[in-house]
Amino acid sequence: MTTQTLLKHIVKQGERWDNLSYQYYGDALEYGRIIDANPHISFCEVLPTGVTIYIPVLNVKPTSNENMPPWLRGTNE
Repeated sequence: MTTQTLLKHIVKQGERWDNLSYQYYGDALEYGRIIDANPHISFCEVLPTGVTIYIPVLNVKPTSNENMPPWLRGTNE
């Protein structure tokens, strides 16, 4: 069993699931991940102000940069 890393977010007035998805993932359509991580919040259009929402951290695989030009590799070669 793997443990998912979660960030805590305190809801500000007017925030919605899709706003948080865009803020944390850069894609407003990834809100399902956030909804699934927060079964304690009933689904609503606008989230209740002051509530703690948990944001799952995505596991990103590092990419190989060996095929990139040297100036884009991020190394001091």
